[in-house]
Amino acid sequence: MYLKRLEITGFKSFLHRTVLDFPTGVTAVIGPNGSGKSNIADALRWVLGEQSMLKLRSKKGEDLIFNGSNSRARLSKSSVNLFFDNSSQRLPFEFSEVSIGRKVYRDGQNQYFINNSEVRLKDITELIAKAKLGLKGYTIINQGMADLILNSSQLERREIFEEALGLKEYQLKKKEAFDKLNQATVNLDNVRNLIKEITPHLSFLKKQVGKIEKRDEILNKLEALEKDYFNFVFVKLDGQKKKLILELGELDKKINEAENTFENIDKQIKEQEAKWGGDDGSLSSQRAEINKLEIKQIEINKQLGKIEGLLEAGISNSKTRPVNREKVSDLLKDVKSSLQILENKDINFIKINLKEILIKIDNIISEITADTKAKESDELDVKSNNLKDELVDINKQVNQLKEEMDSATKINKTQREQFTKLHLQLRQKEHEISQLRTQYHRLSLEKEQNLIKEGEFKQFFGVRFDSLLRENTNSDTLTIDSEVVKKEIEKLRVKLEMTSEIDPETQKEYGKLNERYDFLITQSADLENSIENLKKAIQALETQIGEMFTGAFDKISNSFNKYVQMLFNGGKASLVIIKQTRKNDSDELKEEKDMPEIDGVEVKIELPGKKIKGLHMLSGGERALTSVALLLALVSTSPPPFMVLDEVDASLDEYNSQRFSRILKELKKNTQFVIVTHNREVMKEADVLYGVTMEEEGISKLLSLQLAKVEQYSQ
Repeated sequence: MYLKRLEITGFKSFLHRTVLDFPTGVTAVIGPNGSGKSNIADALRWVLGEQSMLKLRSKKGEDLIFNGSNSRARLSKSSVNLFFDNSSQRLPFEFSEVSIGRKVYRDGQNQYFINNSEVRLKDITELIAKAKLGLKGYTIINQGMADLILNSSQLERREIFEEALGLKEYQLKKKEAFDKLNQATVNLDNVRNLIKEITPHLSFLKKQVGKIEKRDEILNKLEALEKDYFNFVFVKLDGQKKKLILELGELDKKINEAENTFENIDKQIKEQEAKWGGDDGSLSSQRAEINKLEIKQIEINKQLGKIEGLLEAGISNSKTRPVNREKVSDLLKDVKSSLQILENKDINFIKINLKEILIKIDNIISEITADTKAKESDELDVKSNNLKDELVDINKQVNQLKEEMDSATKINKTQREQFTKLHLQLRQKEHEISQLRTQYHRLSLEKEQNLIKEGEFKQFFGVRFDSLLRENTNSDTLTIDSEVVKKEIEKLRVKLEMTSEIDPETQKEYGKLNERYDFLITQSADLENSIENLKKAIQALETQIGEMFTGAFDKISNSFNKYVQMLFNGGKASLVIIKQTRKNDSDELKEEKDMPEIDGVEVKIELPGKKIKGLHMLSGGERALTSVALLLALVSTSPPPFMVLDEVDASLDEYNSQRFSRILKELKKNTQFVIVTHNREVMKEADVLYGVTMEEEGISKLLSLQLAKVEQYSQ
């Protein structure tokens, strides 16, 4: 592989498209100072990807574009194309000719091309590395850079040597591996942080999903318990209700029969009274008084019956509705008014009105419940005792009046006994009716309590009641602890409610998050493996670079000593490996364990007739010759495809120029040279001469001369 040609358009002082063809061997570029001949070396350096404006002898990218002259307008862009003969396939392309191009615009935009296809700067850099070309001060030596290797640090000098030996490609691979290791380490930290971040939420979702999955189990258990509880409690309540309904029906019949008997007796009494209608006024008055007292007796007996019923039925401990005082007040007023009306009425009228009063009282009693059992019982006992005392007093009055009537009337004994017997039967029947009503009222209360429990039972099951009712097995033999089962049902309902509150999307979210978690775990393992493999690869590359460098180092040192002796006519020179420590290529890996030792290169030189103890003691000319010797040593050990030397021979005297020329003649067998020079001895070794002039101010012009053809014509 060798340089084939260079095309320059608008680069610095080259306004017009300028083409330089390079034969194998030496191409010399000559011309007066200021003509722009060094711009050719800059163009070569720039097209190969140089980014340093200092090395391009400019301040900014815009300076690389022809800036105009008095007669020429400035250009908007510049471009350089470099063509290689790739017949040897040294470059990784199947083409026999490969071109590298670069353009720059006044807005600072740069474009890079390989075979006219736009690429990245990275692609150019990798291609140069594969071709063993470099910009570290070895392939292209610009003005003022001849002693760059001597001025470099030991580690920088090592890098220049590696580039010269074609190790740049491996260094790029090593740097790329370090970058990947860096990125993999960052990615692994990020993945681990993500895993740490989502793990608590994933655990929470897993529990929620577990609850959802247990929902069917809870629901089945709940339904079974509800069915048992329903069958046990409802059958019991339903049985009690049916029994009460039957008992109340029987009592109702008995009450009707007793009332009919009561009416018959009352009718007989009225018939007897009709027979006694001729009695005097006092007897009628006494009889009326007795009727009033007997009515009062009936009322008191009714009240006593109700009190006994209440005491016998018991007071519910459950909360009840408060007493409706307005209804009670209205009832009492109504009763009082009815009693006043009954004062002078016959017994049938009284009985009818008493029935209505009793119905009203029964209705209001069903709406009034006691505050507490103890308090009511005490109040009812006191009221019962008072009524009994009052009843005793009334009985006394009735007996007294009857005695007075008996003594006052002339009714025969048989009639009186019959009348008394009827009244006794009437009172007995009245007492019987009172007891039956008390029993009826007690059973009515039980029925009401049963209905309340049934209502609570229905409320407990809600919409499930109807379905359970249809499924009811009427299992009378079922025995359970209803309170324990009820608490278990409530507990299961709470659990079921908790699962009902869980968002249905939870399972989907859990699935996605769990999938992401598994992916992150897999990615974490992959990154760990990748990191381990990258570390091994870096170690392998370092070993390979070290072995290749060590293998060529002695040759470079021996060649350096050889060229020093040739240029200085004696003396001694060598290269020494110095162990140093430097940071890794990766800025992220800064721990001490990641800062390996690396070999730096120290230059040792002894000049004939002088005691030199360091490069800093060399004169300018001596440094130039030493730099040339070291460059030539590198070229002879690892010949690059080409080298560009921009006036590196400027400080050589005629004698050393001749020696340099002889060395150049030897090296051009393996390396192509492009030399910007004023040195006649170097020009003699050139196969092609390019002259650069400035016929027009600010614009470089190229003239070419092939010396081989000149010699042919001269012969």
